[in-house]
Amino acid sequence: MRILLVGAAGVGTALARIAARRPFAELVITAVNPVVALELIEGGAWSGAGVLGPEALPPRPFLDLLTGYGSPWACEERSPAGS
Repeated sequence: MRILLVGAAGVGTALARIAARRPFAELVITAVNPVVALELIEGGAWSGAGVLGPEALPPRPFLDLLTGYGSPWACEERSPAGS
């Protein structure tokens, strides 16, 4: 059985506990990015007025916190083939 959870908070915690007791269950939480963003806004690391796209905010706090939530990231620069 696969449980797809769009969101987090208390419901996510409860479902994670249930899935942990069932060897056939897999829990996939898809809302890590919004949770991280909200934490940065609440903590003051991200702020602004109006509608801002993610490119308007500093990326490093987001990436560091994302890793803390168990979603590691990487960046690899490559040159096009033949150049």
